[in-house]
Amino acid sequence: MHNNAVCTTAADFDAKSLKIRRSALPADDIDAANKSGTYSRVFKIQNSRLKGRLNKIERNIAALQNNVQIMLHKIEKIREMHHVK
Repeated sequence: MHNNAVCTTAADFDAKSLKIRRSALPADDIDAANKSGTYSRVFKIQNSRLKGRLNKIERNIAALQNNVQIMLHKIEKIREMHHVK
């Protein structure tokens, strides 16, 4: 065993504090992940969550706008009933 060798057991790898460089993009779930692959996956998850939040906010805004229109219509009817302009 050399000091610069990667030690392996059944499922673990020990690089002995040495950097692992130039690893390929993971193709299977059990493959090692490199920085760009990890960042890409995290970005996709965050983007998906943000889209979900944005959709919910847009629905809430649409409901609020609808409620404002209903209230304005009711106010107009009350004014008409009391002949207030």
